[in-house]
Amino acid sequence: MGKKNLLKKIAIGTLSTLFGGYILLKGYFDPTFNRYNIIHPINSSNTGLVEIKKDNSDIYALLINSGKNDFWHDFVGDIDSVYHTLRNSGVGSDNIYIIDPLNPNRKGNNFPAEKKGLDSSIKELSSKINQQDHFILYLTNHGGKSKKDPNAEAYITFDNGDTIKESELEEKVSMINPKNSLLVFTPCYSDAFAKRLGKGNVITIANTTSDKVAICYGIAPLANNFFPKLFDPSQYSKDIDLNNDGKISVEEAFIDTANSDWFSNPLSPWRNVYQLRYEKINPSTFSYVDQKR
Repeated sequence: MGKKNLLKKIAIGTLSTLFGGYILLKGYFDPTFNRYNIIHPINSSNTGLVEIKKDNSDIYALLINSGKNDFWHDFVGDIDSVYHTLRNSGVGSDNIYIIDPLNPNRKGNNFPAEKKGLDSSIKELSSKINQQDHFILYLTNHGGKSKKDPNAEAYITFDNGDTIKESELEEKVSMINPKNSLLVFTPCYSDAFAKRLGKGNVITIANTTSDKVAICYGIAPLANNFFPKLFDPSQYSKDIDLNNDGKISVEEAFIDTANSDWFSNPLSPWRNVYQLRYEKINPSTFSYVDQKR
């Protein structure tokens, strides 16, 4: 009797393991699982999509890491990855503004990781960028949000204790008036920033919803996958080029990044559901690398 019970337990355990493995693999590989959302709100201010092509105007970037690395996250690696991708694609170091408490002396315009540094960098960028230019913001490190108040704003905290709420960042970024903007957020609750700032000629991307924490190990996929796919011609693949136009658009790089992130697996302990928001600029056709491949 004891032997039968043991065999029964072994059989049940084996079947449970096989079934659990099947579900896990299905959740990871099945493209029908929702790993991302593309949000295009229709409202009175939206007068239709604008088809924008990369031209000879300048690209400016502001790369922000608000704090130090921790055991799981390589935030400095995030900034390094985006920085080198932009530099290798031809963006001049004078056009790249960096806020990073562990900055390893990158060439560029470096500012302290505090609210004053953000204010100073925004002020300089607003004086340089005109309506023919393209602006990119990349924001990384931990994000916070009150769990007691569902309507509370998300925020980031600098190492010196300064905090920047989503509404404050919106106010500061609104001082810059480019032809278009691409704003990428990786902190927890990052879609709160993306939703608030994703208006007009702006495309915003977040790696999680406004009510969820985000998870990654090492360098964030948006830094390590999204930007190279968008700016590096050698990263071109027909599998990513969904509309077969020979270029990788913002939307195509976004979808590839969301689908390839293990933590967007719906069965992982943490769930990154990527978000892309836009109003007037069509992310499915906008590409920074305009030549066909």
